Amino acid sequence: MVESTGMKCVKYLMIIFNFLFLIAGLALIIVGAVAQAETSKLHSANAAAIFVIVVGCVIFVLAFFGCCGAYKENRCLLMTFGICMVIMLIVCIAAVIVSFVFRGKAETLLAKMLDETIEDYNPGEKNLGFWHELQLNHNCCGVYNYTDWNRDKHLSNDSYPASCCSIDDASKTCSRKDIVAPSKGCLEVLLPTFQNISLGAGIIVASIAILQILAILFAFCLANAIHKDYSVV
Repeated sequence: MVESTGMKCVKYLMIIFNFLFLIAGLALIIVGAVAQAETSKLHSANAAAIFVIVVGCVIFVLAFFGCCGAYKENRCLLMTFGICMVIMLIVCIAAVIVSFVFRGKAETLLAKMLDETIEDYNPGEKNLGFWHELQLNHNCCGVYNYTDWNRDKHLSNDSYPASCCSIDDASKTCSRKDIVAPSKGCLEVLLPTFQNISLGAGIIVASIAILQILAILFAFCLANAIHKDYSVV
């Protein structure tokens, strides 16, 4: 058991820091879950959201073991925690960079993902639910405007999804004259949500990275103090 006042302070700071990690990990899981729900049909963005959830879960579990290691003064557990935290720190730094790069290029990337799904739209098939709900709930049509639907190979000339005309019947289509005006593009609706989620995730992960550096130092210092106490005994 560590006896010095300094190491006791480190021990309790470790416990406090890991409690903050628990909260931060939970926050990442929530942010990732919200993003995953918003991007369920956009595969690239959905994969990024799932990655955020996984990182949040790993941090949550590591924080729990860190608390246990500090409280029980278990050197092996503390060393394992410290090494895992170094690996997670590298992952978090990469995640922060990716999140801010994504935010800067969100409009281009999101437009590309929406374009990919709009070309495969076919009433009654896989992408129907996503576009139908998006356009109906937000009074939007297409990526930038209704003309984007002219690229869809399953729709005939002057034929648009029923949701562009505020018709709640996904199996139907409507004509240009029936499109509710003014009808904005769906990119305009989704972009702020994507940017806010990306910014939120980036800030949370950056905060975690700063805490991780301190937690790594505390973990190795405490493990070293425990090793010296056992050596003296």
